[in-house]
Amino acid sequence: MRNIWRYILLFVITLLLQLFLLDRMTVGVWFVPLVYTAALILLPLNTPTFVVLLTGLATGLAADLTTGTAGLNVIAALPAAYLRRPLLRLFCSRDLMRETLVPSPETMGRFKFILYASSIISLHSLIFHLFEALSLSHLGRTLLLSAVGAGETLVFICIIAVIFTVKNNGRL
Repeated sequence: MRNIWRYILLFVITLLLQLFLLDRMTVGVWFVPLVYTAALILLPLNTPTFVVLLTGLATGLAADLTTGTAGLNVIAALPAAYLRRPLLRLFCSRDLMRETLVPSPETMGRFKFILYASSIISLHSLIFHLFEALSLSHLGRTLLLSAVGAGETLVFICIIAVIFTVKNNGRL
């Protein structure tokens, strides 16, 4: 990682945005964006898997400690972190994977970035909402809540990706 301080800033900003703005908004039960996943999604393409897993653990743990969800965010963040590299391989060329570029609409292309980000976000959101419900009796409602939350999260993460990568041609 070339500039670790920018990643720490990204981590802190997304966590504070989640904690102090999005978690406090009472728009309804259907407004559940989980923007702290941006810390996982926007790591450089060539980040080693153990660093991604540690980042997933740190983001999940920080979100759990600040929101009182007792491990729910860690349970959702670790599988998303683990499957990040295989998902990147689906949407990036091998040459691009070797570079220190940050996944963004500019570096990957809009369509591939949206597919990549929505894959991780959907996985994270599905695990989060299934474990939150702890029941399959309302599976349809849980899946709908997960899909709506994933869509909201995708919008926020696309905005964050554009803001954090706009000045450096995809380098963070």
